[in-house]
Amino acid sequence: MIRWNRSDDFNAREVDWRKWQKSPEQFSGWRWDNERNVTAQDGLLKITLRNDSPAMKGKNEKDREGRAYTSGMLKSYAKGTNGYYEARIKGAPMFPGASPAFWLYSTIDDTITQAGEARYSEIDIVEMTQRQSQKEEE
Repeated sequence: MIRWNRSDDFNAREVDWRKWQKSPEQFSGWRWDNERNVTAQDGLLKITLRNDSPAMKGKNEKDREGRAYTSGMLKSYAKGTNGYYEARIKGAPMFPGASPAFWLYSTIDDTITQAGEARYSEIDIVEMTQRQSQKEEE
């Protein structure tokens, strides 16, 4: 049975922000900017990776650290512990900085994690970390 609140064929002219969080929490070295980097059309979701190094000039070192790139991330409002998930994913032809991924994860907010609960869990369906070709490395 399809759970429509956890399903999207991306056939609308734009992302259905009633299903997806437009501003998911930031964590680690990644910065999400769904406003600029996420579009949907004709059954395809396009997530763009941008090198924002020039935009980070003038920021303090902590803000710049590991954050040369922005991308997008769709995080569902719906929650679930099991189900069928499907995606067709195209990798990004760049190195370093790109890591197209499809993963399921729990909340990262420590303020709502109860004592004795797992702080964080993640299931990687696919995570495509690119590397340089041997020819480029030589």
